[in-house]
Amino acid sequence: MAPRVITASEVREYVFCPRSWAYWHRGVPAPPEALEQREDRLEYGNRSHRKHGEAVCRASRQLGYGTGLAGLGLAVVILGVVWLCFA
Repeated sequence: MAPRVITASEVREYVFCPRSWAYWHRGVPAPPEALEQREDRLEYGNRSHRKHGEAVCRASRQLGYGTGLAGLGLAVVILGVVWLCFA
């Protein structure tokens, strides 16, 4: 008999609530209020991930603008040095 593989999500469920984990493995259905709480937590998680993704995109765009401005500044400095050397 092959050993049973335990997933990270199972470990998380057990750490969060061992009783709930045991009930789930025995096939005992969760009470309706637990299902509502789970849906609320999932929605909260979805909102949090969406906000984080927007922040990452915003930061990425800002970094892109920053490197463009840095390149422009470097070009201005080089042109100024060249102008001073040959003027």
